[in-house]
Amino acid sequence: MAHLRRGILAAVAVALCAAPVAAADGSHGHGKQAAVVPVHKVAGVPAGEQLGAAWAEGYEESESAPSPPSGPCEPVGEGHKQALFLGPNGETVNCTVDSRTQLIVFGLGASCSDVEPDPFFGGDEAAQRACAIAFDMEFVQALRVSVDGGTPVDIPTPRFEVISPQMTAEVPADSPFGYPEGSATLVAHAWMAEVRKLRPGRHTIAVQAVSTEFDITSTLIVTIRRHGRG
Repeated sequence: MAHLRRGILAAVAVALCAAPVAAADGSHGHGKQAAVVPVHKVAGVPAGEQLGAAWAEGYEESESAPSPPSGPCEPVGEGHKQALFLGPNGETVNCTVDSRTQLIVFGLGASCSDVEPDPFFGGDEAAQRACAIAFDMEFVQALRVSVDGGTPVDIPTPRFEVISPQMTAEVPADSPFGYPEGSATLVAHAWMAEVRKLRPGRHTIAVQAVSTEFDITSTLIVTIRRHGRG
């Protein structure tokens, strides 16, 4: 279905993205260490820009030259500015990361553009923004993030909201989604979080994504090593 396709595309697209909207003060704690907080930058890049750029890449996908998939434990970014994503894929993955790596939870999201039919059409930036927000508000019912068995934090709130600026994408003639060839404009929306204050060692981050079409739980079992150690 169209809704499910959009949710999946969002999860894939956000392997490069996130967004800032609220201050990280007043963090939700899990135990004495972990905190689930809003995202301001991902791998050193303003998160809203990353979100929009990642969605734009989705619109530019070509059937003849699809984007190569990345592994679930492959961080984005370079040097000491890297981020690892956990998205709503219903799977359990085991990863090992450096203590400086950001741990980013991507729940669910949508985009609206000037090249799609309803419910994803928006003729200008304001309409695209309103369209993406309205779709997510109706489609997403819960995005519960828990760390090491702690009390879940339900992130579909203004504090965790992510909205991109308007982006431009060049749609190829062989778009697998049937978009018309040429320039497209779009705005993306999502709810995202960052997990901070985890000590080196083994931790479990679980995300329950509940929508009008599915209820899935994704789990990241992550081993955090001290920086500089193999």
